[in-house]
Amino acid sequence: MEVRLAARAGFCFGVRRAIELALKTSAEEKGPIYSLGPLIHNPQVVEFLQARGITVVEDLSACEGGTLIIRSHGVAPSVLAAAAEKGLKVVDATCPFVKRAQQLAHDLTR
Repeated sequence: MEVRLAARAGFCFGVRRAIELALKTSAEEKGPIYSLGPLIHNPQVVEFLQARGITVVEDLSACEGGTLIIRSHGVAPSVLAAAAEKGLKVVDATCPFVKRAQQLAHDLTR
C-alpha cells in the first residue's frame, strides 16, 4: 500500500495563526490564561497548549482575571463585551476569514 500526503496537509491559515497567538500569549502574559472552548478541535494540540498554561473554559464565569483567548471560530460581540466587563484582557485569535464572514452577516442583518 502506498500512502500519499496531500500537498496541502495540515492546519489552515486561521488555525495556525490562532496557535501562534496562543503560544505568544503564554510566553508573554502573567496570570491565568484561558481559551474560551478548545482553541481548535485537536486534542493533542489542546493538551500541548494546556502544558503551556492555557486552560480551556466553556463559560466566562470560570475566568477569574487574566487573559482570554478567543478561538479561531470567533464569538458573538456580546461575549467580547462580557469579557471586557469582567476585566479580562482579550486576545482575539478569530480567523480573519471568519471575522469577514461575521461582518458581512452583521451588515446584511442591518
